[in-house]
Amino acid sequence: MIIKLTKEYDLGSKKYKEIDLKLDNLTGADLLECGKDYKSRMKSNAENFKDFDDAWALTVAEKASGIKYGHLMTLGAEDFLKVVNQTKNFLVKGWGTDEDKDEKTPTAEV
Repeated sequence: MIIKLTKEYDLGSKKYKEIDLKLDNLTGADLLECGKDYKSRMKSNAENFKDFDDAWALTVAEKASGIKYGHLMTLGAEDFLKVVNQTKNFLVKGWGTDEDKDEKTPTAEV
């Protein structure tokens, strides 16, 4: 998923006009590693509500993009929110099942 930025940023030693969030390439092991990073970063037991936490989304975005967490924090508000919200959208996709989708899809009787 490519996120177009509103301006060019110097993040580390590279310049970015867009961020490639390779969320679909993440593995379960990657997400568990992100969970450990998140816990150590937050220094608390914030596990219960992490799916709603921008810091959790940014931790996953760091892994998916290869851009350091601290560098992502320097994005302007609009670009920061694009990255965080796209990551959150990806993460909540896993909450549903195909059965849930089937129940919500209306069917026409013939």
